[in-house]
Amino acid sequence: MENHKKIYTITTIREKGSRCVGFYFDVIKAIKNVVDNAQDINEVGYYSYCVIEEVEEGIYFLDRKELWFKWDLDKHCYVQLPKKPKRFSRRVCFGIG
Repeated sequence: MENHKKIYTITTIREKGSRCVGFYFDVIKAIKNVVDNAQDINEVGYYSYCVIEEVEEGIYFLDRKELWFKWDLDKHCYVQLPKKPKRFSRRVCFGIG
C-alpha cells in the first residue's frame, strides 16, 4: 500500500474572495502559524476567517478535514472555532481545487 504524504493548506478568507497563503506537512506547524498570524496573514484585519485543510495527492481530494479560525479583534489573533461556520457549509476545496 502506498503511503501518501498529506499537506495542510492555509487559506485566508474575506467577504468576497480567498487566498491560499501556504501549506505545511505538519498540522501542528500549520496551526501555530495561523494562531500566531505569521507574516501577517490576516493583513491587518482584511481576512476574517482562515481554514486549514488536510489534502492528499490527487484531484478534488474529498472529504477533507478542515480546521477553522476566526480573527479576534480584541486578542489580535486567529482563534480556532469548534466547527465550520454555517456561511461556508456548502463550500469545499478552499486551498486547492
